[in-house]
Amino acid sequence: MTEKMREIYALELSLLAKELKRFEGFYIDKFYEIGGDSFRIRMSRKGVRAELICSLKKGLWEATEVPVQDSASNFTMAMRKRTAGFLISGIEQVANDRIIMFSLSKGDAKIKMIFEMLGKGNLIIAEQDMKVSLAYRQESFRDREIRNGKPYSMPKNDFLPYGSVRLAKERILKGKGSIISDLSKAVNIGPLYLEEAIVRCDLNPRLSSSEISAEQIDKIMDEIDNIASSAGGKCTIYSKNGEHVDYSVCKIKKYEAFERKEFGSVMETIREFYSKGILQVETIPKENKELKDVLASIDKQKKLAEDAVEMIESNKMIAESIFSRMNEINVIISMLQREKRITKEELQKASGSIKIIELDLKSKMVTIEV
Repeated sequence: MTEKMREIYALELSLLAKELKRFEGFYIDKFYEIGGDSFRIRMSRKGVRAELICSLKKGLWEATEVPVQDSASNFTMAMRKRTAGFLISGIEQVANDRIIMFSLSKGDAKIKMIFEMLGKGNLIIAEQDMKVSLAYRQESFRDREIRNGKPYSMPKNDFLPYGSVRLAKERILKGKGSIISDLSKAVNIGPLYLEEAIVRCDLNPRLSSSEISAEQIDKIMDEIDNIASSAGGKCTIYSKNGEHVDYSVCKIKKYEAFERKEFGSVMETIREFYSKGILQVETIPKENKELKDVLASIDKQKKLAEDAVEMIESNKMIAESIFSRMNEINVIISMLQREKRITKEELQKASGSIKIIELDLKSKMVTIEV
């Protein structure tokens, strides 16, 4: 697993949602895009400022200093118009899935700012009636649609709450895939943690569900409960040769031999994990106006030179085409000199393959296509 492929799992997002609750009561001051499906939200409360970074599919975390793009896209401007001055009144994970919803209010106006960390990732604004008024991505799925003016609906799932995972036992006993595949359809904590629960029971995650006994399933469910209930005290980043490989919110057996660094929160963990990726992408050099003007002038001269070359080549082709058809052109000229009242149709019959576009005897002009 590499940094670029790592997505936040539902178990981690449930802990993150609890950490984000400390931003309830803050007002949104300004919204920014910082590239790579990442955003920055500047907030304040009674003189206290905070900067929140959201990278779709990867998570949200507080940052102390973040570079910002100078120009604002249409989406950025639309987000600013819809969210500036709104109070963050609530933050929660939705439907036990990889979705975090911010409840925002401003006077009588109430809206939702929804961060979808699944699929391609999305950022959505829904009005009080839950109709979408703005979406980072307009998308259509088999079971739902994210479109401006359409009602917002969440992905359909049958995930069980973490405290009720034992209800999945019957599903697993009837499962036809691998044990980890069948579990992932019922218990949404993330493949890393499902695999850990199975390994703790000395079982291979690739075994088919039909090869697992009811007693073994009970043990796996116990381990899932243990992981879900104990997660979050300490988070760990695993590294190899100085490069981040993965992170977790509980101990993971397969990473026992890796370098480890512990953190006290999910936000700290993902901020550190992506500090060599997203934050580098966000860094934007300060604009040099003089250099920009010189480069623009150079580009303009290059364009003029390219246009001149194209015109010369075009005129050369036209000249060659005319020269190759001079015999036919001379026939047309001779006929016009002899026949003072000739019609366009008559001239066309005598002109061979050359097409007569227009004939004006009064102005003594004929237009042909070569």
